[in-house]
Amino acid sequence: MQGARAIITPKYHAELAGEGIEYTWGFLKSIYRRFPLAKKKGKANFEALLAKILSRDNITTNLVRKFSRRAR
Repeated sequence: MQGARAIITPKYHAELAGEGIEYTWGFLKSIYRRFPLAKKKGKANFEALLAKILSRDNITTNLVRKFSRRAR
């Protein structure tokens, strides 16, 4: 069928559904990669670093909204 348009997007495909979660995860991964390896070694260090990265200081409401607009 030529010229067909999709009316339904896959339920769990974040980029097609208009969700900015993929951009948010990419942003957080870039923050994680900036830290030295010594801060990532050991379970306690790793969990503390993740808590710091996943805090509301890094993931603001405005940032999530910006990523959602970008995904649409």
